[in-house]
Amino acid sequence: MILANKIFLYFFIFVPLILLLSFLGFLIKKNRIEKFAGSFVFSELFKEQVFSRQYLKLFLNIFVFIFLIISLLDPKFGKKESVIKRKGIDIIIAIDTSLSMLAEDIKPNRMTIAKAELGNLIDELSINKMGLIAFAGESILECPLTLDYNAVKMFLDFINVDEVPIQGTDISKVIDLAINTFDKKEKSYKVLILLTDGEDHNSGYLKKLDEAAKEGIKIFTIGIGNKQGEMIPIRDENGKLLEYKKDKYGKNVLSKLDEKLLQEISNKTGGKYYYSKTGILDTNLIVKDINGIETKSLSNSLIEQYEHKYYYFLIVAIFIFLINLFIRENKKYE
Repeated sequence: MILANKIFLYFFIFVPLILLLSFLGFLIKKNRIEKFAGSFVFSELFKEQVFSRQYLKLFLNIFVFIFLIISLLDPKFGKKESVIKRKGIDIIIAIDTSLSMLAEDIKPNRMTIAKAELGNLIDELSINKMGLIAFAGESILECPLTLDYNAVKMFLDFINVDEVPIQGTDISKVIDLAINTFDKKEKSYKVLILLTDGEDHNSGYLKKLDEAAKEGIKIFTIGIGNKQGEMIPIRDENGKLLEYKKDKYGKNVLSKLDEKLLQEISNKTGGKYYYSKTGILDTNLIVKDINGIETKSLSNSLIEQYEHKYYYFLIVAIFIFLINLFIRENKKYE
């Protein structure tokens, strides 16, 4: 048996307290009447009853109280088997792990906020099968497609800017890895969510877009950060600023978001582009758009559930209460 609302167990503390106070009240009442009427008159008046009916009504009220508490505890017992059919799509989330994600136009930096927001998005999309890719100049499959969304979130927590040794941003490799990760036997039910803050350093993504579209992959892109460009800080292990990242000519590198690129990627694959300057994503909008995609059967699972039985105890409480209403405290004497 399982109790759904265990907090009501504390109500049982009042049972002995009510009994004690009631008996004390009866004794005080009895002593006062006996003192007022005298012992002989009292025994003559109450020789057939002597508060027995009042005691009976008290015990019945206590039982009503007990059964009401049990009802409030919502006991569940008696297992019932049912089949749960799970429907959804395959979703791969790809997060940019290039050094530019350390830019601090979003506090504390883009990477920290992006991971937090993607974690929220994973929670909202948890009915689907999900995977995770980290990318920069190369792409790494951090977590294959799985129904265990907590595993995906765990891998996301461990991702950082040093995850991919080759720096830069090569979106073609992200798309290629996603194509090979999704089930090629299916030509739909596939979504790639791509979050980046920079420009693509390789034009090969155009061919991969055509291939992704043929495979039925819809790419939803998320741009994050300052559109005007932001310098990339280099800090030591204690968080002290050492310098800003520079190019081969000694000039500060600015991380600029290429919105046209991301819009083109989404448009060509039937997805959608989202922009977040502050790093805060409109997860409701993203989830709404993704939920509009046709779903497939992901898994059927047999689960055992306990049935609610609170109403049995509630019926008993009501029955005892009604009986108690018809019991008179004092019997008529001839």
